[in-house]
Amino acid sequence: MPAIRLTIKRTKMIRKAVITAAGIGTRLFPMTKIIRKELMPVFDSEGNLKPLILANVEEAISAGIEQICIIIQEKERCLFENFFKNAVPVDVFNKLNKESQEYARHLETIGEALTFIPQTDQKGLAHALYTAKDWLNGEPFLLILGDHSFSSLTELTCAHQLIAEYEKTEQITIGREPTPLSEAYRFGCVGGEWEADRKLLVITLFYEKPDPDYVRQYLLVNGIGSDTVLTVFGQYILKPAIFDHIKRLSDENKCERGEIQLTTALDALSQSTPVKGLVMEGKKIDIGVPEGYEKAMMAAILRSREITNG
Repeated sequence: MPAIRLTIKRTKMIRKAVITAAGIGTRLFPMTKIIRKELMPVFDSEGNLKPLILANVEEAISAGIEQICIIIQEKERCLFENFFKNAVPVDVFNKLNKESQEYARHLETIGEALTFIPQTDQKGLAHALYTAKDWLNGEPFLLILGDHSFSSLTELTCAHQLIAEYEKTEQITIGREPTPLSEAYRFGCVGGEWEADRKLLVITLFYEKPDPDYVRQYLLVNGIGSDTVLTVFGQYILKPAIFDHIKRLSDENKCERGEIQLTTALDALSQSTPVKGLVMEGKKIDIGVPEGYEKAMMAAILRSREITNG
């Protein structure tokens, strides 16, 4: 009998993303007394003004993500649902120009892909991520820090770069960025050894907000420079194994500054599972601090001037 050719399409490796948006925002007080830091306005690469959370949702969608979970505070659910789930009132919609009307419809489409899960206790990034464990249902996923702004230096968005690299190796892959040593105290940092092509770093050590002496002793990476450290970019491709380590930290009450640190869980995971660091072709800005927000707005102004001047 003649054989029938069976073609099975490869399913997407990364279909889901988690975006954290439940932080208190103490470093931006008193602004955050009235507006969430994830709702603060930022400019995209085309000069459009939008809430930071929307920019990060679109960052995920640009990489082919189909479902997005946003970790929120329950008391602020209405803010996010009103923006993403509710249609613009008809009287307002009719006053928008054609382009804005199309974007309003686009927002409704985005809303269909979103799920909101509350973080009941403010116990840090790892704890926030753990609330999405059941929703992820055992799948690898993209994690985006919701108080960061990202800009790519290539045609691919930063999230797309990270997912493309993961699909080559199917190993946990974390975005990294060279950062001045003087700023190491603000970020999670890593040490490790380069693979042969020096594109990926095999991470052997994670450390949260180290001082310069610790960096010099343990975290310097060949070829980066003695005044530079590789820091967390704010985007990760993770697997469900991370949740075992987060649970252990929680059960043993291993907190730092009252929080369960994702960096600590990743350090434990890296002792038994390969974890790769991809130096991103792009820039991150931590919007959660005043100087970060100022930096983002100034960068947008400079981009606008460049566009205007041709």
